[in-house]
Amino acid sequence: AEKNFRAIRYYGFLSNRKRGEALPLVYDLLDQEEPVEPKPLNYAQMMHHLVGIDPYKCILCGGRMCFVKMEMGLKGHELVTLRKATIREKRRLRYSL
Repeated sequence: AEKNFRAIRYYGFLSNRKRGEALPLVYDLLDQEEPVEPKPLNYAQMMHHLVGIDPYKCILCGGRMCFVKMEMGLKGHELVTLRKATIREKRRLRYSL
């Protein structure tokens, strides 16, 4: 690099004012495809992609879960025990009528 050389990034076809109309022309002249913005992933898609599990699949029945509330400070087995008790109570109330 030259001693007094300064790169000007946002001048010419990269300036904010010209980028929208000039950049596609630059890609055409260089025979390149314009980069495509990837779709943002949601939480479930990221977990499925990274870990290979569906975070919304119930570990008890295999059904689809929906977010109801968040329990802080409980361990995994405590959450499962609490959920089993809640399911039993709902079934008892449903069939007691």
